[in-house]
Amino acid sequence: MSRRGAAPAPEVSEAAAEAPSAPVATGFGYDPAREVPHYRVRVSRGRERVCVYECRRTLDPGDHPPEEDLRVALERERWEAIAPALADEFNRRLRAFGMPPGRWSPLGMIPVARLLGKELLVLAWAVEREEVGKAPIAVANWQALVPEERWWLHAMTAAHGSRATDDRGWRRALRHALCDTPSSIVRTPTRTSNLPSSGLGVLFERPGPVHEETP
Repeated sequence: MSRRGAAPAPEVSEAAAEAPSAPVATGFGYDPAREVPHYRVRVSRGRERVCVYECRRTLDPGDHPPEEDLRVALERERWEAIAPALADEFNRRLRAFGMPPGRWSPLGMIPVARLLGKELLVLAWAVEREEVGKAPIAVANWQALVPEERWWLHAMTAAHGSRATDDRGWRRALRHALCDTPSSIVRTPTRTSNLPSSGLGVLFERPGPVHEETP
């Protein structure tokens, strides 16, 4: 029984009660409640190399991924040549879905959503062993690709070796394709699958069919 004079509880509409909560993400779109696999980028305050790790489990903010999960270690000048383009592309898509933008802050490990991390690696692998002066060409070609094409390029390259020390097969082909040609020439195959109906991945996929990744 309610006390006399007590204010009535505010009514909640059915629509408000059923509305999903806004995505909570850190870094560049990483929400551990929605998706466990992700990437982490270590940017130090000095001139040390910028390291990108693939993480297959949830980590505490202060945890350091094992070194066998290191996918690329970029010299600072190469990282600085591609970092603004990466942030602009990712933040444009994050804002479109009402998610907070990220930034490459030298404050430890920066988490990156799984699909965005794959796209990051495509560009990072392209410039890791090339002349720094070719980075703008790689950035322009990477920007010309749609997300599905970047995911496919990542899948093909990773299938031939994704460790930081690998330098063969598609790793080299990716470098030549993005750095040696002033316009993008790499296209995806014809195998396609339907978009998932829910989940974090759909936030970063374009409408229409997407290309399957090689296991």
